[in-house]
Amino acid sequence: MNYLRIYINLCKSRMEEIKSNDVYRESHHVFPISIFGKNDRTVNLTPREHYIAHLLLYKICENRYGEKHGYTKKMANAVIMMTNDNYKTPRILPSRYYEQARNIWRKHWTNPVSDINNRRYGKDNHMYQIGEKHPLYGTTRTEDTKRKISLANKGKLLGDKNPSKREDVRKKISESWKNRKKITRDNNKRSKLLEKQVTEILELWKEEKEKGMSGYRFCRKYNKQYNVTPSAISNLIYRK
Repeated sequence: MNYLRIYINLCKSRMEEIKSNDVYRESHHVFPISIFGKNDRTVNLTPREHYIAHLLLYKICENRYGEKHGYTKKMANAVIMMTNDNYKTPRILPSRYYEQARNIWRKHWTNPVSDINNRRYGKDNHMYQIGEKHPLYGTTRTEDTKRKISLANKGKLLGDKNPSKREDVRKKISESWKNRKKITRDNNKRSKLLEKQVTEILELWKEEKEKGMSGYRFCRKYNKQYNVTPSAISNLIYRK
């Protein structure tokens, strides 16, 4: 199947469509920004057409570059994002569209819990390979690369030179964390002060509210007087 031709025909047929209140449409970049950069070549598509367009782009990249290519993964991510619903773009997808998106996600971002061979999390992760199994085994660094690494590490306390590696320093750090003073409502001056003035603040809020003052202005007006943040007063006056 020629996915590219189908995609071109879809975009061409919608070049003259404009957004209106009668039919909800979404702007779609004919040339994806993630691949071609910012551009103004857009068409207005219905949510269903928009989803199909991104699915076609994924198929095009998969056939042309292969499923492991960066472009294919970008288009796969776009298809997955199309299943998300938010206040700007409300979408109610049929179950088959959702299944397609989840299968694409499964192909490119496998769940590490269910797949022990996942290259990012599982036994094939190069971070856990040593000897001949490590991907850099047998490679030699050029003198220029060695020089750059040396310059980058100069001045850094590496290995045994790092004081935090010494046992006595590690014990001091451990003791300091164990004996640190925990912040609670009793030793937090801001919350303690607020508790003393709760009644006064609520009475003030009642008076100002009757005069027509908004909660936002009230919080901004009295937060410095009571040495608290506006959000602290907001939580107090709007609490149930």
